[in-house]
Amino acid sequence: MLALDDARQQNRWVRVQRYYTASTAAQIASDIRSSHRRPLDTLRVRGILPGELWTARWGADEKCPPGSFSIWIKFVGYQK
Repeated sequence: MLALDDARQQNRWVRVQRYYTASTAAQIASDIRSSHRRPLDTLRVRGILPGELWTARWGADEKCPPGSFSIWIKFVGYQK
């Protein structure tokens, strides 16, 4: 996921350049937020590295088509 690479290099929220249904966006955002507590091979998102901490949120914005939702991610740091 290119957004992960972008977010690692910037200290800000990065929007994933894809639209999702509400349920999919909510689940992916939840997976990203809890990725540090789960085995990486069980995540629906590829590209998260061991020990990384992420936060994520989802919602509609002015760029989303009706009924579609975006995900924003932010790299928090590494587990101690």
